[in-house]
Amino acid sequence: MDSERFREQALEHLLHGLEGTELEEFEAELRRRGEAGELELARLRETVAAVALGAPPIEPPPALKARLLSRIVTEGEGAEVIGLRREPRARWWIGTAALAASVALILGFWNVQLRRDLDGLSTDLSAAREGLAAADSLRGELNSLRDDIMTITSPEASAITLTGTAERPEARARAFIDPLTGRALIFVYELPILPPDSVYQLWAIRGQSPVDAGTFSVGADRRARLPITDAGIVLGADALAVTIEPAPGGPAPTGPIILSSTL
Repeated sequence: MDSERFREQALEHLLHGLEGTELEEFEAELRRRGEAGELELARLRETVAAVALGAPPIEPPPALKARLLSRIVTEGEGAEVIGLRREPRARWWIGTAALAASVALILGFWNVQLRRDLDGLSTDLSAAREGLAAADSLRGELNSLRDDIMTITSPEASAITLTGTAERPEARARAFIDPLTGRALIFVYELPILPPDSVYQLWAIRGQSPVDAGTFSVGADRRARLPITDAGIVLGADALAVTIEPAPGGPAPTGPIILSSTL
């Protein structure tokens, strides 16, 4: 098993848990690699822990209980007794009226119960849709996390540090560039939230020519993550820089440089 396959199985083991033949294959390879394999697994485990995603638990909708039929049967059994005994001819209509009233009562109860169950079904369907949407979102987050870890821990990846300029001396960033997968990833820290009409823009500078590498915004934690699917944009650049630009960004920098790095 090559190193790339071993790392992929190790990540699957840490994130999801391997089973069956895949687990046996991974454990056999881990034993074969010995101390080097254990060190690689420990390094991946630390990386997963460092960037592990926190997600609120997703509660499944409660199961519906079929109570309506039994209630109707119970009420119907009571209704069968009313007015069915033989009565004098002059009072037959009393039994008929009682039976009709009983049937009307059961039908009324049935109608109310049906409405309640339909309302409950509607609520449960909405909850199920929300649960599926949350599950899809979480699945996407996990896939993104897996891609990030593969980029950061790739043996071919290079890590570049960006430091804040006089405009934002507290700002900093780390760029991970993996030529093996053709993917790059930028993590930015300690930048303020910009007004809606402005964005942060990353530039790959070659000589005197800056190339747009993407725009981003920061959250309340003053952090941002910028994935770059084409690492060729930043590979071979003389420097990386971040500026503040009018939204949605432009073909050339116009604002002040707040982060920079020499490659």
